[in-house]
Amino acid sequence: MKHKPLFLLHSTFSSSAICLLALQVAAQEPAPAEPAPAAPVEPAAPAAAAEPPPEPEPPAADVVAPLSPADPELNAPAVEAPPVEEPKEDLGPLEVSVWGRIDTTLNGEEEKVDDVGSTGLIQLSTNGRLHDYFSFTANFIASYGGGAITGDAAILDAILQFEPHDLFHLWAGRNLVPVDRSNFSGPWFMGPWFYPLFGFADGQIGPTVPKQGPYGRNDGLTAWGFYAADTFSIKYYLGAYDLHVPDESPLISGRLNLTLLGAEPGYYSNSTYYGKDLLALGAGFQYKKDGSSYAWNWDPVAMGGPAPTSDYSEFNVDLLFEKKLGSSAVLNLEGAYYMFNGDYERTDAAWFAVASVLLGGAWQPLVRVQQALPAYEDVDETSTIFDGQIGYVLNGFATRFAAGFRHATAGDLKDNTIFLGAQFMK
Repeated sequence: MKHKPLFLLHSTFSSSAICLLALQVAAQEPAPAEPAPAAPVEPAAPAAAAEPPPEPEPPAADVVAPLSPADPELNAPAVEAPPVEEPKEDLGPLEVSVWGRIDTTLNGEEEKVDDVGSTGLIQLSTNGRLHDYFSFTANFIASYGGGAITGDAAILDAILQFEPHDLFHLWAGRNLVPVDRSNFSGPWFMGPWFYPLFGFADGQIGPTVPKQGPYGRNDGLTAWGFYAADTFSIKYYLGAYDLHVPDESPLISGRLNLTLLGAEPGYYSNSTYYGKDLLALGAGFQYKKDGSSYAWNWDPVAMGGPAPTSDYSEFNVDLLFEKKLGSSAVLNLEGAYYMFNGDYERTDAAWFAVASVLLGGAWQPLVRVQQALPAYEDVDETSTIFDGQIGYVLNGFATRFAAGFRHATAGDLKDNTIFLGAQFMK
């Protein structure tokens, strides 16, 4: 059996030390069959030139060789896995659409229809997503008609939208005031061509609307949310507006909407869907401190100082029922009732009712009656407006036409209008 060489022994070691060391080494290895006498360690003779020098044997299994500071394993840089690039979130493209409405009217008082007019709206709509929870809407509108050749252009919506969950959204900026279904629909997504509850003659009371702003918009904050299932949905809205006038109290406006038989997710609601089974009930309210003003009948010079004010409040309810009748007809019924409170509100209450049938997916005969009851019966008269029209729905709301007749009365005053309108969306 071959013994391990003892390279560290010195020739001056005593024989007892040599024996002890030999015993220790022998204890680590199997005992040799025939132990050879210990011999002094001689320097290894140089190997012949033809033979390569013997390689040193590896240390014993129980001997751990320390790494020197110069060992490449100690000073080698740590090998790190290449970073895994997170997939970039697809926020979706910027959405752009253009909407337009053009109409021509023939109107006149009493039995005459001799005044020709035309109005139009062009709306540019843009929206996009900035982050998982943030998006924006920027809409612009231009109009013509109303006695001015130059027309008018304005910012319609400018909204930063925080949307962490369906149950809670917070919109900040210029946005649509949530109060009734008609304001959510606008003239674009309702059956009747004309928006409801507008007056029709100077100096006379006409059906009025809740406080909103130009095109139903106002500057403020809106908190809202919804829960939608297959057969029902519920939505809530609460906002503060008139924030562009810091020295006035804000206009508080809110709404609740419950839809059965179907669902209406999202912020907006239509007044017709051209073929959807649903029953929707909504209720809205508004309040503004010192929001009711006598300015409509006040001369600050003759009467001295600004017009008096009082607190304003409004409450409304609305109902929408739409039902598919077989495979080729859709029945649509809608109604709303409004109550106005304030010492200087000209309207005490107002209401409207609409009935229409969509036939063959295209033709839509429609009638609407609306009325406003004055708060000052010695100044204003009860006003009533009747609309009858035939609509042609070529491609849903994207391409539709309407032709009809409107008759309005307030006391002895009568006003008649024949109209033809066209709407497109792209």
